[in-house]
Amino acid sequence: MSSFSFSDDRPPLQVSSIDRLFHRQLEEVIHHCFWEGCDRITQELLTECDWELHKSLDCLILTIHSPAPLAYWHMVSQSQELEKQLKHFSNNVIIRIIPSSKDGIIYELKVHANDDTD
Repeated sequence: MSSFSFSDDRPPLQVSSIDRLFHRQLEEVIHHCFWEGCDRITQELLTECDWELHKSLDCLILTIHSPAPLAYWHMVSQSQELEKQLKHFSNNVIIRIIPSSKDGIIYELKVHANDDTD
């Protein structure tokens, strides 16, 4: 049995400007495809909020800043729909819904891929 070194598969120590450009383009494509995949109700709710998607090395993070308590609760109720759409782009997803008031509770849903290897 041979042993292999996978040191070439590790990410570089420094990120080049082209890497940053590709990462930004990837986030833009995911943002667009996520929006197009959402149903009309979810799109309308997202339109009422400030939201952003970020792709890290192993996770996709959706952060939603809700402008009002009612919008916050509507977004929380749509979290399963949001999760369903985001799972198209990453097996590891975090959804954060941030209320308008500082007294509110930040809703966070973390979804990780199941390890189906037997």
